[in-house]
Amino acid sequence: MSPAARLLRVLPAIVVLGAVGALVVPPLLRGRADFRRETLAIEARLCAPSERDAVLADLRAFAERHRGDAEATWYAIDAYARLHAVQAAVALWADDEDRRASAADAKRLAWVLLKGLGQRTCGEPWETTDLFPRCAQARVDAGDAAAGEALDEVVARLGPLGVLSLYAPMHRTPSPSQTRLAAALLRRADAPELFAAGAAMAARPGDRTHEAALQKLIASEWRLERPFFFQHLARSLGTIGGDAARTFLAERRVWEAVQGGDDEGRRQLALDVGLVLAGDAAAGERILAAVAAQPMNVWAVHRWALGLTVALAAGRRDVGPALTLLWDRVGDPETRLQIATGVLLAEAAPPDDLPLDAWATTLEGYPTRTARAVAHAWALRRGRPDAAGRLVADVLDAVRSHDVTRPGAFDDDATAACFEALRALVRWG
Repeated sequence: MSPAARLLRVLPAIVVLGAVGALVVPPLLRGRADFRRETLAIEARLCAPSERDAVLADLRAFAERHRGDAEATWYAIDAYARLHAVQAAVALWADDEDRRASAADAKRLAWVLLKGLGQRTCGEPWETTDLFPRCAQARVDAGDAAAGEALDEVVARLGPLGVLSLYAPMHRTPSPSQTRLAAALLRRADAPELFAAGAAMAARPGDRTHEAALQKLIASEWRLERPFFFQHLARSLGTIGGDAARTFLAERRVWEAVQGGDDEGRRQLALDVGLVLAGDAAAGERILAAVAAQPMNVWAVHRWALGLTVALAAGRRDVGPALTLLWDRVGDPETRLQIATGVLLAEAAPPDDLPLDAWATTLEGYPTRTARAVAHAWALRRGRPDAAGRLVADVLDAVRSHDVTRPGAFDDDATAACFEALRALVRWG
């Protein structure tokens, strides 16, 4: 067949395709042009607080008009997150069966929420919300360099009263965010509260860099003025360990009992935490006896467990039996949650000679959302195929039951569960 004949043979098909293209392509191009025009209009008003309600209404209408368009849906989810409308963002994401079944989409949702909820809408990196500590923790743990830089900037501008909001979520898990925060706090030698928090957080077995500073603070008026930090300073000195730390803590304990006016024994108990971590077995028995006599003293076991998880993450495998002892013998939910958060979620893979899966199974049976989220995070880390779906369910349950963006929410069970789930998704999803 000649080339001319072949061309004549296919010419009708070419004509048909051209006609179809003429009918279909212009509307598609107009649709994308409309999409760009709408998003530009939304972005132009997104930063104005007075426009927030109107922009949210426009986003709802936009998402409805572009239902089924993945790019448009993700734009709306991201805009909702930047406006801190977390319930709307999650509801829109969940309104699609394929997205709900996709582990990749679950991880993408986690990143969008963590990037949007921690910063003020259209603000500078250091202009943060109450959720910044948990958002930064998750992002830094997942390797987000920009989040680490933002954390450094926030700490550089931080006042003494702001340190607890960062310390509270990050001190529980030996992970990159904890290391980054400790380094940033230690650069604040101009602010004793910040430097002390950094020294406590940075303490590792055998590292005596800040031993003298910790001893000075333990012997100062902070023992009376800042009881929470006094407990963590004593715990941290015990974590460093060694004869010098053990001798100092023992002497301070005697001083508190004889001259310090510690009639209720709380400071002695805090010093016992340091002593047992430094190798004084008798101090451990005193702690357990104090808890048996007065269950409210269980806070000392929480500090003990925290010190053990730090040591384990630093390579001290010999502390495993002590962790198992506290899990079994004390066994209150908060002690177990501290152990699980410090072991199952630590950056260093925990040793397999601990009953890790059994611990996670126990947590999954607890009524608290945070315990279940930590169990599901461990399942995701283990590579279980249904884990991402369980973590998404944790997020959905949390945001539907509670406004996780309200001031002071970082210590609420629903909010903690939501952000532990998001942290797991970006780390191991």
